[in-house]
Amino acid sequence: MTEELRSLLREELSAERPPPLGDLVGSAVRDGRRIRRRRRFAGAGAGTALAAVVAVAVALGGPSAPAPGPDAGIVAASPSATLDTRIPATPEAMLVLLRALVPPGKTADFAKAGGKDLQVQMSLDRGHGPALIRVSVAGYPSVPGTGKPKVTVQEMFDTCTQSLVVRADWPGGLTVQADLSTCRPSRGGSTATPPALTDEEATAVVSDPRWGAGMDPSLVRAGEQDFPHLATFGQGPR
Repeated sequence: MTEELRSLLREELSAERPPPLGDLVGSAVRDGRRIRRRRRFAGAGAGTALAAVVAVAVALGGPSAPAPGPDAGIVAASPSATLDTRIPATPEAMLVLLRALVPPGKTADFAKAGGKDLQVQMSLDRGHGPALIRVSVAGYPSVPGTGKPKVTVQEMFDTCTQSLVVRADWPGGLTVQADLSTCRPSRGGSTATPPALTDEEATAVVSDPRWGAGMDPSLVRAGEQDFPHLATFGQGPR
């Protein structure tokens, strides 16, 4: 290439306009801002969608929803105790169970038999005056509450303090008996009163599987709390 040709090329190049650097930089900045905005919007949308999924899972009780904890309390009248969990029965525990099994009414005259007998008494007033109930437990079944008891109902005509006897004989040797009175002591004799329970109600009481020489620990603890100074038959509180 001759010197004359080189000179012509230099002149032509010098006559060209410089590239618009300012516009290039501004465009690049604007493009970058748009990209960042799209990324922020995309991230916010993903977060919102995730929050919606979690909210739906909680509302539907899915894995994200906390499961309610089991109830740790023991219901005093629960029949779920087995031989392994039962502890020796007490008259106080028997009264707790008896009070839970009878129909609504005013209860009073709580007492127990002397010695080691598992026998208790309680009066129940359902609006016609207090009537006495005595419950006794004897024997120890191989498995409490299994099978069905044989229930007998017997009327006694020679004494008003034991007018009705309802007895449940459970498989394995447990016997639960309820004696219902039709009179209450009064000055100069006794006053007639309806029995505290019907035959059906007394049958339900003696047929409950929670009775036994061993009882649920919650019943025993409740008995200790509710009857710390339990009287014996024919005596005042100790």
